[in-house]
Amino acid sequence: MKEEIARLKAEVKRLKKFNDEALAHIAKEERKSRDRLDMVQAEVERLRKAGDELSWAFAFAVSRDDGKESGLIKAWRAAKEGNQL
Repeated sequence: MKEEIARLKAEVKRLKKFNDEALAHIAKEERKSRDRLDMVQAEVERLRKAGDELSWAFAFAVSRDDGKESGLIKAWRAAKEGNQL
Protein backbone atom coordinates (compact mmCIF):
# COMPACT_ATOMS: atom_id res chain seq x y z
CA MET A 1 0.00 0.00 0.00
CA LYS A 2 2.83 2.46 0.87
CA GLU A 3 4.51 1.67 -2.44
CA GLU A 4 1.30 2.45 -4.34
CA ILE A 5 0.90 5.78 -2.49
CA ALA A 6 4.54 6.66 -3.21
CA ARG A 7 4.07 5.73 -6.88
CA LEU A 8 0.91 7.84 -7.14
CA LYS A 9 2.60 10.82 -5.45
CA ALA A 10 5.48 10.55 -7.92
CA GLU A 11 2.99 10.41 -10.80
CA VAL A 12 1.16 13.48 -9.49
CA LYS A 13 4.49 15.32 -9.22
CA ARG A 14 5.44 14.32 -12.78
CA LEU A 15 2.08 15.39 -14.16
CA LYS A 16 2.18 18.70 -12.30
CA LYS A 17 5.63 19.44 -13.75
CA PHE A 18 4.39 18.52 -17.23
CA ASN A 19 1.34 20.75 -16.78
CA ASP A 20 3.44 23.68 -15.55
CA GLU A 21 5.79 23.35 -18.52
CA ALA A 22 2.87 23.14 -20.94
CA LEU A 23 1.24 26.25 -19.44
CA ALA A 24 4.54 28.15 -19.66
CA HIS A 25 4.88 27.16 -23.32
CA ILE A 26 1.30 28.22 -24.06
CA ALA A 27 1.85 31.58 -22.35
CA LYS A 28 5.03 32.15 -24.38
CA GLU A 29 3.26 31.34 -27.65
CA GLU A 30 0.34 33.57 -26.68
CA ARG A 31 2.73 36.48 -26.09
CA LYS A 32 4.30 35.86 -29.51
CA SER A 33 0.87 35.81 -31.14
CA ARG A 34 -0.14 39.04 -29.42
CA ASP A 35 3.10 40.69 -30.54
CA ARG A 36 2.46 39.57 -34.14
CA LEU A 37 -1.13 40.78 -33.96
CA ASP A 38 0.00 44.17 -32.64
CA MET A 39 2.53 44.41 -35.46
CA VAL A 40 -0.07 43.53 -38.12
CA GLN A 41 -2.62 45.96 -36.67
CA ALA A 42 -0.03 48.74 -36.67
CA GLU A 43 0.86 47.97 -40.29
CA VAL A 44 -2.82 48.01 -41.29
CA GLU A 45 -3.22 51.39 -39.61
CA ARG A 46 -0.14 52.76 -41.40
CA LEU A 47 -1.47 51.49 -44.73
CA ARG A 48 -4.91 52.99 -44.08
CA LYS A 49 -3.37 56.35 -43.29
CA ALA A 50 -1.20 56.16 -46.38
CA GLY A 51 -4.26 55.28 -48.46
CA ASP A 52 -6.17 58.20 -46.97
CA GLU A 53 -3.33 60.58 -47.80
CA LEU A 54 -3.05 59.19 -51.31
CA SER A 55 -6.78 59.43 -51.92
CA TRP A 56 -6.87 63.04 -50.72
CA ALA A 57 -3.83 63.92 -52.80
CA PHE A 58 -5.49 62.33 -55.80
CA ALA A 59 -8.76 64.09 -55.08
CA PHE A 60 -6.96 67.41 -54.83
CA ALA A 61 -5.01 66.83 -58.05
CA VAL A 62 -8.03 65.62 -59.99
CA SER A 63 -10.83 67.53 -58.30
CA ARG A 64 -14.06 67.80 -60.17
CA ASP A 65 -15.84 71.03 -60.80
CA ASP A 66 -19.20 69.55 -59.78
CA GLY A 67 -17.97 68.84 -56.21
CA LYS A 68 -18.68 65.10 -56.39
CA GLU A 69 -16.21 62.52 -55.19
CA SER A 70 -14.38 60.60 -57.84
CA GLY A 71 -15.03 56.90 -58.29
CA LEU A 72 -11.53 56.17 -57.00
CA ILE A 73 -12.20 57.98 -53.72
CA LYS A 74 -15.49 56.10 -53.29
CA ALA A 75 -13.75 52.80 -54.03
CA TRP A 76 -11.02 53.55 -51.48
CA ARG A 77 -13.54 54.38 -48.77
CA ALA A 78 -15.47 51.20 -49.50
CA ALA A 79 -12.27 49.12 -49.48
CA LYS A 80 -11.27 50.56 -46.11
CA GLU A 81 -14.53 49.30 -44.69
CA GLY A 82 -14.05 45.89 -46.29
CA ASN A 83 -16.75 46.46 -48.90
CA GLN A 84 -16.88 46.71 -52.64
CA LEU A 85 -18.68 49.25 -54.73
